[in-house]
Amino acid sequence: MKLREQGRRLSRRIDGLGLRERCMLFASIALLMAAAADSLVLSPALAEQKLLAARLKQDNAELVTLRARLAQAARTPDADSPVMRLRRDIARLQARQQAVDADIERLGSTASVRSSRCASAARSPAVLPCSRSFMAWLLPGSA
Repeated sequence: MKLREQGRRLSRRIDGLGLRERCMLFASIALLMAAAADSLVLSPALAEQKLLAARLKQDNAELVTLRARLAQAARTPDADSPVMRLRRDIARLQARQQAVDADIERLGSTASVRSSRCASAARSPAVLPCSRSFMAWLLPGSA
C-alpha cells in the first residue's frame, strides 16, 4: 500500500508540472537510461570486441609466419626431416631390390645353362655313366 500511495503522490506531482518541466523530466529520464545502458551493456561489449580484434590480429600474424615457415620447409626439406629420412630409406631399399633382382637374373641364367648341360649329358649315352645313374635315381621313370 505504501508503494501505491507513493506512486499516486508522484503522479499528482508530475501532473502539477508545466509542459516544459514535463518534457525536461522525460528527457532527463531518457538520458539517464541511455547512460545506464551504455555503461552496463555497450562499454563492456566494445571493450571485449577490441580485445578480440587485437587477439585476431595477433593470431593472423602468427598464422602468416607459420605459413611462411611451412612453405619454406616444403621447398627445401631439412636433411634430418622425416620426409628426407623416408626418401633415403626408399632409395636404399630400391637399390637393394635392384641388386637382388640382378642376382636372381644372374642365377636364373646360370641355372638355365646348367640345366641345358645336364639335359645334353643325359641324352648322350657315352658321357658320364654316373650322371646317368644319378638322373635315373632322380627321375625314376626316365631310364
